[in-house]
Amino acid sequence: MPTLIPIAVWLQDPNQAGRYKEAGFNLYVALWNGPTEAQLKNLTAAGMPVICEQNRLALAHKDDPIIIGWMHGDEPDNAQEIVDRDRQAALRSARPPRANRGRVPSRILPWMGTVSKPWRAE
Repeated sequence: MPTLIPIAVWLQDPNQAGRYKEAGFNLYVALWNGPTEAQLKNLTAAGMPVICEQNRLALAHKDDPIIIGWMHGDEPDNAQEIVDRDRQAALRSARPPRANRGRVPSRILPWMGTVSKPWRAE
């Protein structure tokens, strides 16, 4: 796979994938109530890769090169209960999962304990 510097759209209509590609975007992240067959068909027609949820349809298309990664629930680093960890591990292929990180990791920037207080690297 060629190197990809992602310039992504989030939860946008795959019917518009061609227009986003013309505008310089090269990745879709998340599909509303999807992926569906129609969404994957539109993205394939536009040549626009996607990172999406692991629903039944996506897993049926797990070898489709249009799907380049899997979504996880929001902010997995915030100690949320993961009820399907074993299922996700069993279904994971060579595609990396996308992790939406909430707070900046403390080893990079210290967490200041409040959203209203600005943070800074020491």
